[in-house]
Amino acid sequence: MKKYTLITAIAAIIMTLATSCFAFKNNTSKFGEVQLGMTRETIVNQYGQPFMENLAERNGQKYNVMCYKEQIYNNGTWHEITTNLYLIDGKLSDKEQFSERLPNNDNNEAVAK
Repeated sequence: MKKYTLITAIAAIIMTLATSCFAFKNNTSKFGEVQLGMTRETIVNQYGQPFMENLAERNGQKYNVMCYKEQIYNNGTWHEITTNLYLIDGKLSDKEQFSERLPNNDNNEAVAK
């Protein structure tokens, strides 16, 4: 029984270390490969459901805006990336991204980039 408990504890530690190390490799936005003309269905299948959807209008053109957030680790700092995908008639026509540096232990202020 002790051997089983020890193996389980070691496996849990290895899994924890492996998943925490993986987070540090995520240093680019997953939306870098999004392409104009993609359908809403393709976007949802590839990136999941947006955390928020809005309707917007620019220059008389109505858009559906799909909003996503993700966190990346880049140059020693965590950033929160907001990606807005603009769709016209169900197809991607524009993309905007905003980055905000997340606070670290030394500084409690988030700095917009």
